[in-house]
Amino acid sequence: LPIFLEMTDFVFSLQELPPTLRYCKILTMGHEIPNRKTILSFKYFVKKFLAANKDNDKLIGVHCTHGLNRTGYLVCRYLIDVEGMEPNAAIELFNKSRGHPIERTNYIQDLQRR
Repeated sequence: LPIFLEMTDFVFSLQELPPTLRYCKILTMGHEIPNRKTILSFKYFVKKFLAANKDNDKLIGVHCTHGLNRTGYLVCRYLIDVEGMEPNAAIELFNKSRGHPIERTNYIQDLQRR
């Protein structure tokens, strides 16, 4: 399940996707901490997908313009809020898995306050 976190079709047009591919697009502003509705929508789609696919090897792909800041923030929020991971451990896991750290200080500080 691809989850796109953008405000536009800047990176590519959704019409370019195969018609059989199910996806989710959550309008998410860059540079700003995602609002409560965005965070809840993200967690809802991830939890729903994981519950429906617990017996197979399907994956979720999460991407914003660079696949880094908005993506990292929301993936970490899921790990913190749903999986109970400590904020710094979630940030470290994302950074290591992504191979590039979350860059926006406001995102990191907000995650650490949770």
